[in-house]
Amino acid sequence: EQYLKAVDAALDNIFLAFPGLKAQYYDFRVDPMEPNRVWYTSRGYGQMTGRFGPLDPNGRFIQQPPQSGSMSFNERGQAIEATNGYVMDRRVGN
Repeated sequence: EQYLKAVDAALDNIFLAFPGLKAQYYDFRVDPMEPNRVWYTSRGYGQMTGRFGPLDPNGRFIQQPPQSGSMSFNERGQAIEATNGYVMDRRVGN
């Protein structure tokens, strides 16, 4: 529960700084070795129009590199684990 509160606070700060942030999730696929796990790719982008911690808005546009992530589910279909941010090509994005 403490972890979830920390993640929620961090996400709130990111979405305040980048209110139009688009994650662009695609390429969802079930892991053939772990059928309770779904992988996906994302290539997010957005513009910093809000404050981020001590940083003032600067209007910079960000383009994230393609990243892989996953979600694992239990027998009831409830999410039990999430991964994200595994960069697939660091030459892409800014």
